[in-house]
Amino acid sequence: MKHIGTLALLVAIFVLPTVVLAETIVRTGESVTVGADQSVEGTFYGVGGTVVTSGQVDGDVVLAGGTVTLNGEVSDDALIIGGTVGVYGPVGDDVRIVGGDVTIADTVDGSVAVIGGVVRILSSANVTGDVLVYGGNVTIEGAVNGQILGNAEQFRIDAPVGGIDVTTVFLTLGERATVANDVRYVSATEVTRAAGATVGGAITRSDVQVAEAATFEVRTILIQFLVSLFASLSLYLLFRTLLERLVGGVSRRLSLSALLGVGVLLIVPIASIIMMVSVLGLLVGMIGMLAYLLVLVIALSLSSVVLGGLLSVWFTKTSRINVLWITVGAISVQVLLLVPFVGPALFLGLFTVTLGGVVHGLYRIVR
Repeated sequence: MKHIGTLALLVAIFVLPTVVLAETIVRTGESVTVGADQSVEGTFYGVGGTVVTSGQVDGDVVLAGGTVTLNGEVSDDALIIGGTVGVYGPVGDDVRIVGGDVTIADTVDGSVAVIGGVVRILSSANVTGDVLVYGGNVTIEGAVNGQILGNAEQFRIDAPVGGIDVTTVFLTLGERATVANDVRYVSATEVTRAAGATVGGAITRSDVQVAEAATFEVRTILIQFLVSLFASLSLYLLFRTLLERLVGGVSRRLSLSALLGVGVLLIVPIASIIMMVSVLGLLVGMIGMLAYLLVLVIALSLSSVVLGGLLSVWFTKTSRINVLWITVGAISVQVLLLVPFVGPALFLGLFTVTLGGVVHGLYRIVR
C-alpha cells in the first residue's frame, strides 16, 4: 500500500496541475528564449533544442529540450523534460522534472517530483512541500519542509528536512542534516551519519529484499506512464492539427483503420524481406523496413492520444484532443497493460487501429 500511495502522489504532482489551462503561449524551435525583460501571461509551452526562460511567467510553464534553464520567476507550476535541467528562479507551486542532470537552486513553494540520473538541490533552494525522487545520485543541501521520498542509488542529505522515507543503496546524513521526524529507509547497508546530524524521530531500516519487487514494479509503471505522457504532449504541441485529423479519422473509420493496421503489420515486413533477398530490390526492401519500423514507433507514441480522443467521443460525443484527454489516454493505456490477458489484447487492438490511422494520414499527405 505504501508504494501505491507513493505512485498516486507522484501521478498527482506530475499530472493534475497540467490539465486545466488558461491562455496558452507556445514557442518551438532550435533555441527558445524568454528574455529577462519579457513577461508571459498564462501557460507557457517551450519546446526546442535549448530552452531558456529568464522573464517572469504569470502561470504554468511546460518546457522540453536538450538543455532547459529556468532563470525567471514562475507563479504556478513548472513541468520540465530535458537532458540537462536547471531551475535557478523561484517557482510558486509544484516542480515536476524528468531529466538526466537536474539542479534546483531557488525557492519552490510546493512539492518537487523528479525522475533523473543526477539530482541536486543546492543550499540556496528552499522547498516548502515534499521532495519525491526516482534517480541515480541524489544530493539535497537545501531545506525541505516536507519529506524526502523515493528510490535512488544514493541519497546524501545535508540540510534540514521534515522526514525521510526512501529506498536506496547508500543513505548519508551530512553534518548539516537535521531531520524533524522519522528516518525510514530500505537498504542493504546501514545509514552513514555524521557527528553533527540530528534526527528528531526514530531511525528504521528495512531489508532491501522485502520491498525490492514492489518498488521495481511501481518504478517501471511510473516511468512507462511518464514517457508515454511526455511523448504524447510533445507531439501534441508540435503537430496539434495533424493529431486532431488523426483522431477524427480513426473515430469515423474505426473498422477501416483496424483493417488497414492489420494489413500493414502483416504485409509490409513480408514484402520488405522478399525484396531484400533479391539483389535489385535490396535497397528498396531496406528502405521499406526502416519506414515500417518508423511508423510502428510513431503509432506506439500516439496510441494514448488516440485512446484519449476515442474516450472523449464516447463520453462527450465530441472528438477532443487536449491535455486533459491525452492524460486520460496515457493513464488508460497503463491500466490496460496491468490487466492480465485481456488488457494486452485490447492494447494490441488500440495499437493496430492507431497504426491504420497513421498510415491513412500519411497517404493523404503524400498523395
